[in-house]
Amino acid sequence: MTEHTVDRKKYPHEHNDCYVSDLMVCQSAAGYYLGRMCLDKEDGFEEPYSRESDYFASKEKAAAALAAGFEVRNCIENQYAYETGNLPPPHQPKDN
Repeated sequence: MTEHTVDRKKYPHEHNDCYVSDLMVCQSAAGYYLGRMCLDKEDGFEEPYSRESDYFASKEKAAAALAAGFEVRNCIENQYAYETGNLPPPHQPKDN
């Protein structure tokens, strides 16, 4: 296994084969979303790790949701990661 320098502020969570970021605004061909990135321990390749929100129309709307709280996308992978403590759950929007 090759050793890579890892910015632990950017990737504070460590898993078996990669380092994982905190929640951040990410972009794909489908739009902006809130998710996490993964840095592979073996080859240092950065790739998407999770999509924890629905898509947003703009980067600004995604950033506002990250700051204010958002509804977590309902998928088994996200719930399992939170329940096992592998990832900290995002804060949820306040009930009005």
